[in-house]
Amino acid sequence: MNKLYGWYSLKAYKNGEKEYIYIDTSNQETICTAISEVKECPYKEGDQYSEDVVYTGELTYYIRTVNENE
Repeated sequence: MNKLYGWYSLKAYKNGEKEYIYIDTSNQETICTAISEVKECPYKEGDQYSEDVVYTGELTYYIRTVNENE
């Protein structure tokens, strides 16, 4: 299984992007707005979300999507 890495941008959330809940390597729930298979931010420099994105850690498995019906 490929490793997954989580990223969170409050701007992305405020602009209506979905949030995803995963369990991280410490067995803690982690909220992400973007997931990548490499430890490199998926929001590239100049992207509207690159200014406030934070790395949330390595993820072990998916729990659910927040507000996926909205």
